[in-house]
Amino acid sequence: MIAVDRVFLKRGLMKTLSILAGWGLAASATILLASAAGANPQRFASFGDWCANKENLPAEAKHTVEVLLLKAKTQECDRAQITLTNLTELSLESNQIVNLEPLSGLTNLRLLNLNKIKSPISNR
Repeated sequence: MIAVDRVFLKRGLMKTLSILAGWGLAASATILLASAAGANPQRFASFGDWCANKENLPAEAKHTVEVLLLKAKTQECDRAQITLTNLTELSLESNQIVNLEPLSGLTNLRLLNLNKIKSPISNR
């Protein structure tokens, strides 16, 4: 199951990267690709799991979790889980996000704003 999750995460990330590269954001795409290539060996099923384990995460993943907690307007992992999993759009511009893995459980996301443009998320 973990291998399957990695394949789907990598495919989704690669599709997002190709969209970004197509829009001339090669530098952003390179950063995200490097993040995917050096993927965290830990895998969590939900944002709540990422959040509960944030102190043990690599710095880039921990930063992403902290930004998402701010977006959820709570520091409580269970409340943030509910808020974030119901989002269909999310703006992360100007937050210096380089690790997208903590977003992997946000399955309702359809629009992700990374750098002043909105990138459509393909159907999963």
